[in-house]
Amino acid sequence: MMERWFVQKFQEQGRYIVGKWWDRRGGNEIDMIVVDPIAKEAWMYELKKQGYRYKEEEFREKVDNVLSQTPELRELTVHLGSLSLEDM
Repeated sequence: MMERWFVQKFQEQGRYIVGKWWDRRGGNEIDMIVVDPIAKEAWMYELKKQGYRYKEEEFREKVDNVLSQTPELRELTVHLGSLSLEDM
């Protein structure tokens, strides 16, 4: 439910491409990637029901893994963050 809500909010703005990413083993998953192709920026979010559970260092490792496997995203300015029920 939370993921759908955030996807809808970004899509309503009309300029973002929204998706998610995971590796073949399922060990690394990015809950939401929001890309602004015009500004050449990407936001990678981890969704947590409670924001205090977000661990930036662990998430940064996942993002580094994504970037090593997706050259298209390396060309963008990448921002990291967390979204929680508090952001709804």
